[in-house]
Amino acid sequence: MEFFKSALLIASLLILTACGGSSSSSTDNNDAANATPIDLPSVQTGNVSETGDDIDVFKITVPETGYLILELTGPDSETVDLDLGLYIDDTHSVAVSGDSGSYEEITEYISSPGIYYVAVIAFEGAGDYSLNLGFAADSAQAQ
Repeated sequence: MEFFKSALLIASLLILTACGGSSSSSTDNNDAANATPIDLPSVQTGNVSETGDDIDVFKITVPETGYLILELTGPDSETVDLDLGLYIDDTHSVAVSGDSGSYEEITEYISSPGIYYVAVIAFEGAGDYSLNLGFAADSAQAQ
């Protein structure tokens, strides 16, 4: 089941990118080309809905090797399912967290510094969210 959900998340991102995002979206950050640039560490808030603005994409620059920590918290509701993805570009996923519910987390070792994209996806329902982004550099662990 998780495999199909992950595949669906990736397919959704590809379709949204090809279509230029949702036409009824109230924001413009629905694909990598229009991603909202943010710094690390950061806390972002927003709202996604499967029937409207169903994806928010953020652009981050990872300056060196280390662990990227992403934590998504949405409404405590059985009718809302938010998912979280980490991508190199519109077509290549690094990690996807697609559990049921509105809490998702990804901790991923980044061996290639550079630009990455974080996607908050409304798989089912709608709701406000808080996205916490952190980074633990290898150099910090060596000290």
